[in-house]
Amino acid sequence: MGKSTITMAQLLKKDKKYENVTILCIDTWLGGLEHWLETGQHRLMSVHGGRPTVYEQFVANIVDMKLTEMILPFSTTSILGARFLQQHKFFPQLIYFDSAHLPGETLVELELYWQLLQPGGILFGDDWGWDSVRCDVLRFIDTNRLKIAVKQNSWSIQKPILG
Repeated sequence: MGKSTITMAQLLKKDKKYENVTILCIDTWLGGLEHWLETGQHRLMSVHGGRPTVYEQFVANIVDMKLTEMILPFSTTSILGARFLQQHKFFPQLIYFDSAHLPGETLVELELYWQLLQPGGILFGDDWGWDSVRCDVLRFIDTNRLKIAVKQNSWSIQKPILG
């Protein structure tokens, strides 16, 4: 858990200009519908007391990699997280989210978080292999005339600096 976030944090840590950056990770860590319905996936989520222990594993991995000062997990839905950040006038430089995987939902999330992202900031996620995620991300970058970087199963978009 947290492979994409850990990789991004390690890359940023190598560059002095990003040494004080915090990566905000918005996720429910509850798994998607596909995790609850597919045979074998439920077991992989290590459900205890009716709740997956995915979050606990994510935090343990962040601690193990000594990245607790750089990675801030925020356990909520993407839409609620965006509204919370907007209400508190918090405009991150880096945003990672694990989208909902249903057609159209990733596009809504991208539009919400793009409004919050500081110019020059990076919005990134994973699950590039999912058709619904990939199609929505490509639609978003096409509509907004943006460039995307894709590495294995992860993708990132940098917000242009105005002026």
